Amino acid sequence: MKGGAPVRLLFALELPPSMIETLTELQRRLLGIGIGGRAISQENFRMLFQVGGEVSEDDAQALIHKLETDLAVLPSPVLQIVGVGALVRSGGDNVYAQLGGDTEMLYRLKNDIGRSIDELGLALDLKPFAPNITILHGCRFGNPKLRVRSNSFFLSH
Repeated sequence: MKGGAPVRLLFALELPPSMIETLTELQRRLLGIGIGGRAISQENFRMLFQVGGEVSEDDAQALIHKLETDLAVLPSPVLQIVGVGALVRSGGDNVYAQLGGDTEMLYRLKNDIGRSIDELGLALDLKPFAPNITILHGCRFGNPKLRVRSNSFFLSH
């Protein structure tokens, strides 16, 4: 790969301090009812919405410059935490905070980034997108205080 060591592309939104405080409180309550798992650290809270493949440092810099131009006109989305969900998979279950608010803007941002990556001929992982933030890894959902419904669950009082 020309232009330096390869880097993996991850595109995420930085979260405001008030949302980080809310996510931390959600973690604390979930861990308090004994579902287990490992808490995501505050500095790793992010709304991940696009993942690319490995590219050279030069290509990554070219993409950064392109995105600065392509995305300069997009306003910042207004987001809210609207629920808590679970992703059940082998190796441990994840808990995430579901996001609402201006999700249309997030989809637009995701598509614009994908288009910019495409225009530069860089690789992009095509995965389903749903606005969320992972807050716990490796949980156990056998706890009687949880009612599991599809991929979402609700805590009892």
